[in-house]
This record gives sequence, structure tokens and C-alpha cells, in this order.
Amino acid sequence: MVKDRDSENENEMLNKIEGMILDKLVAVHNAGTKSMNYEEITDQISSPHPEDIDTALEGLVAQALIHSADGENYYITNDGLVEHKKRKTEGTLF
Repeated sequence: MVKDRDSENENEMLNKIEGMILDKLVAVHNAGTKSMNYEEITDQISSPHPEDIDTALEGLVAQALIHSADGENYYITNDGLVEHKKRKTEGTLF
């Protein structure tokens, strides 16, 4: 039972971090900048477990919501823009 609760909390935290990453990348996209580098992302998002940011980035890349050709610079994809809007509308972005 405790493991299930821990997994739920971890999934919730990862979803929040994914939402923050999507939000940051939408903002730079809308400002005309194509990408954010890894350091900028990690500097702007706080997490009690920094490895969660890496896990969230990997998850977003796996879902094709963001892309990184070099593993350092990330940009949002068209699917990512749609997902950001969906999560914002549903109130699940953060």
C-alpha cells in the first residue's frame, strides 16, 4: 500500500515537472527562441530530486513532445504544443 502511494506521488511529481518543462519551452518558442539548453532548464525548475528533471526530460522526448538532437538543447514539438494546451485546459499542467 505504501509503495503504491509512493509511486503515485512520484508520478504526480514527474507530471508536474513535465508540465513546467513544457511551459518553459512554450514560452521560449513563443518568444521566437527555438530551444533551451539543459542548464537553463535545470536552473529554472526546482525539484527535491534533481534526477526527476532528467527523468521528465527523457519521458517528454520518448513521447515526442520535445526534441533534442544533441542531448543538451531542447525544443518543443508540434505535439508538445498541443499537449501543453491540453494540460493547461484540463488544469493538469502543474
